[in-house]
Amino acid sequence: MIIKSLFPTAVGSFNINRTVLDTEWDFIMETSKNVKDQSVNIFNISKDKRVLDDPRFFEIRRFIEKSVKSYFNEVYKPKNPVELYITESWLNYMNDTNVLHLHNHTNSFVSGVFYPKMPDNCYLTFIKNGYDTIVVEPEEYNDYNSYTWREEVKEGDLLIFPSKLAHAVDKYSEDKTRISLAFNTFVKGD
Repeated sequence: MIIKSLFPTAVGSFNINRTVLDTEWDFIMETSKNVKDQSVNIFNISKDKRVLDDPRFFEIRRFIEKSVKSYFNEVYKPKNPVELYITESWLNYMNDTNVLHLHNHTNSFVSGVFYPKMPDNCYLTFIKNGYDTIVVEPEEYNDYNSYTWREEVKEGDLLIFPSKLAHAVDKYSEDKTRISLAFNTFVKGD
């Protein structure tokens, strides 16, 4: 038998391979004082939607832009001169009782999440787009029969994925703040 994997979804995983610099951490803490409370989930999101424009995030932005370019060229292999650019970026602050509902990012091509500081055992959960009219419960899950995929994230990780891919954040067990930097991109060129 031959099984073909049609229309897979690519999630890129990168790591900055260093700890957060003091200047970057100062900016993260400063930004945590200027947030909007997302009352449904009781987590906080920065009011600033262009945090990657701050000079203190220069090195992180450079790492993200390099990773986005690598992901885009490897996955999409554009024929014409096309590139992605970051349209918005923000910081999320969550505690162990918070969840982030299932969502995707509209008006964006590729999105990503960078984790400057993470408790142990945290995940970003991806949900299969679309639905099946009949569902057969599998004895063992694999790439073909799974509807969700939990990707464990650690400090310094960056995940990049198509903006249409639904994702959510579950509760975690450690009593520490989970900080993530999310961003959206759009295309420019021919």
